[in-house]
Amino acid sequence: MQISSILFNTQFSHFKDQIAATSGEPFRSFQEGLPSESEDYKQRVWHEAQEQLELPWQQQEIGTGEILRKVVAAIEEYGYFARNNDYVDGGASAVANTDFRDSPTGLFDIPPKCYMHRQASFIPTFFPE
Repeated sequence: MQISSILFNTQFSHFKDQIAATSGEPFRSFQEGLPSESEDYKQRVWHEAQEQLELPWQQQEIGTGEILRKVVAAIEEYGYFARNNDYVDGGASAVANTDFRDSPTGLFDIPPKCYMHRQASFIPTFFPE
């Protein structure tokens, strides 16, 4: 599915304006400045989860409750973001109530409700016309 070039250019222009208004710096690329800083949290969350899980698990930990404690700590780390109304379009309840096929629609609102969305390569199938 293709997005019209007019819609793309309108949204991208709005995105660049928002970056400049928020950071005081013009948009240069997704690898630097505000877009990079905004997306950087994903790597930090991943590393924190890895640290919380303390992988790899040891044989002697099985059956002690230690693995469960680590898994719960990693889930709570995810929950820090998922339960925060400021981090989720539609509020925390939207995390469980939004069908993944509907999740990218905020990209196409004017102004956009989200600017970056990560899904599998099939997600454009669900983009609005």
